[in-house]
Amino acid sequence: MRINTSAVFTDAEDALILENDKPVEVLTLLKRAILADRNPDGSPIAGDEKYNRFELYMKLRSAGSDTDFSTEEIQLLEKAVKVYPTLIAGQLIYLLHNKPVNT
Repeated sequence: MRINTSAVFTDAEDALILENDKPVEVLTLLKRAILADRNPDGSPIAGDEKYNRFELYMKLRSAGSDTDFSTEEIQLLEKAVKVYPTLIAGQLIYLLHNKPVNT
């Protein structure tokens, strides 16, 4: 499955979410989520999962719009992005399921 790496994110007022005066990047958000030390419930990431997350991070580092992700990788990303507030997590989950974020 491919991820729309060119998608942009909006806030609750439908304004672009910016970082350093540029639209926040999908891959940046995914990399930050996958490298988080804790699960959304605050519990630490299990040892085995840390390795899987690191492997996925390495793939994200070189990912582009043509990069294919397995179902397992998408599931791990979906779990990881839940560390973000609802609006960001929801938009990322939409992207991971190939739903349009901004219509």
